[in-house]
Amino acid sequence: MEIILKKEDISEIVKEVACKLNKSIEKEETIPIFIGVMTGALNFMMDIIKHIKCDILTDYVHISSYKGNKSINKVNIKYEPAVEIQNRTIVLIEDFIDTGFSIDFLLSFLNRNYKPAKIILVALLERNSRANKHHDINIIGKKIDCDCFLIGYGLDYLGIGRNYEDIYACDKKDLERIKNKLKGVKNYV
Repeated sequence: MEIILKKEDISEIVKEVACKLNKSIEKEETIPIFIGVMTGALNFMMDIIKHIKCDILTDYVHISSYKGNKSINKVNIKYEPAVEIQNRTIVLIEDFIDTGFSIDFLLSFLNRNYKPAKIILVALLERNSRANKHHDINIIGKKIDCDCFLIGYGLDYLGIGRNYEDIYACDKKDLERIKNKLKGVKNYV
């Protein structure tokens, strides 16, 4: 596996994103609600909120649109926000926007069903080559061009890699090696 983003670089991105967010939400009349897109955005969201200078609420939404390393072109919602978000400012935190399919679905779902006042979309990473955007990302940590599978800092393959401090590009051999480690583990392979 090749490191494409070291933990020190991620830390700088987090600080830059938090600084931009602080400016975006400093004049909000109501407490903004930070909603992480789980499970991948957990690390990123937890690091960001340490730098936020106003009161916030937190919640999460859990969606899935991948089976292994393939997008299934269907979004499953596993958990919806529990906190009341109607007419509130939402800071939606995503780890990685690849094709944009999942985030387009989620934005539409939240706007239709919860009617927030506004959504500030934040992403750690966005892939330039595949993004089929119907959305605006308000704050992007870093744009990447590699057409590879990424793991680390919340990103995973079959659940492996979320705890890595750096972000790695994986080739087919790396993914196969991970898959082999999980043989016999129920619900993964």
